[in-house]
Amino acid sequence: MKIQENCNYSNEQDKYTNEINQLIDKFIYFFKMKGMILEKSVRISSRIDSTVNLIGSHISIFKKYLKTNIPSKGVFMFQHCIRTQNLKNFYDYDKLNLWASYFPSLGVLCPLSKKKELFDFLFDFLEFINLNKEDIIINVTAKDQDLVDLLNTKKNQYIINYDTKNENYYRHKIGMDNIIGRNFNILIKNSNTGEFCDVGNYIILENNKKIIGIELALGASNIIKLTNGLEHVLDCFPTLEFNDLPKNVNYKLKDALIVSVFLYHENIKPNKKKGVSRVLYDYLKGIRTLQEKYKINIEDIRIAIEIFESIYIGNSISKSKDICQQIINYKAKK
Repeated sequence: MKIQENCNYSNEQDKYTNEINQLIDKFIYFFKMKGMILEKSVRISSRIDSTVNLIGSHISIFKKYLKTNIPSKGVFMFQHCIRTQNLKNFYDYDKLNLWASYFPSLGVLCPLSKKKELFDFLFDFLEFINLNKEDIIINVTAKDQDLVDLLNTKKNQYIINYDTKNENYYRHKIGMDNIIGRNFNILIKNSNTGEFCDVGNYIILENNKKIIGIELALGASNIIKLTNGLEHVLDCFPTLEFNDLPKNVNYKLKDALIVSVFLYHENIKPNKKKGVSRVLYDYLKGIRTLQEKYKINIEDIRIAIEIFESIYIGNSISKSKDICQQIINYKAKK
C-alpha cells in the first residue's frame, strides 16, 4: 500500500500493540497460576448485557455471577470494550478527549472470602509486570475504612492519597439496581511527563450495603501508554497519522476509525435507528464530516483502516472498501 506524503506511519505503534498483547498474556498467565477461572470474552456487540448497546467493561459479562453466585475460585478475563462518550463532543474540534472509545479491559471477580487475597494479588501483579513502587500512587477515601485497613499493610511501600478527589471518584456504578461499588484507584506515572494517571480500580461491590463480591479492573492500553511516556492512549494503536490535521482532529479520526473497524468486523450495519447500528452510523458520519472539512483523501482513510486491521483483526477479509464506501455515501454534518 502506498502512503501519501501528507501521512506517516510509525512502526513504534506496532511495538506498543505488541506490549499491550504481552501485558494481556501476562495477566492471563498470572491469574491462571493463582487458580482462578478464565472467562471467555464476547463480541462487543453481543448484547449479553441488555443495559448497554456495546460491552463497555468486563463487568457486563460478570453480572450473571452477581445475580447468582460467584465461583469460589474467582473468575478473570480480557475483553475488548467500546464506550461512546467521545461522540458527545466529536464536533468540538478544540476539545481533546482524554480516553479512547475502544480499550482492552482486564478484569477479575471474586467472592468476599477472597477479599484480602485479591488485594495481595493486585500488588503482586503490579510487581510481576515490572512496575516500580515509586511510580504508583493509590487514591482512596478515608470514609471507606475497610479499604483503608487493607492499604495500611502497604503504606510503607506505596504513596497513598486520602480524599484528594470528589466522592463520586471513589464510587462505582455497574448498571444493576441497588448494587454500587466502593473503590480505591491505582495510578501510575507517565515516564515522560511524570504525571500520574488512573489505570484501574480495586472495588468492593455491595447490594444494599451487603458485600456481594470483589472486583479488580485494569486498563491494558492505559498502562502501556504511561510506561512508554505517550501523550495519548490512542498513540498505542496502529494506523496512519495525517500530517495536515490538527492534533485533536487526528485523534478524533483515529478513534472513530478504530470503532468502525471493530463493529464492521462484527457484521454490524450502520443505520439511523437506535442501538448498535446507530452508534456505527454516528462514528461513520463523524469520519465523513472530518474527511470533507479537512479534504482528507478517502484512499488514505482506506489505508489507515487496513493498517489497523492487519494488526488487530488478523487474517479476516478487509472491510476497508466497504467502510470507505459507506463514509462517502453520507452527507457531512454542517
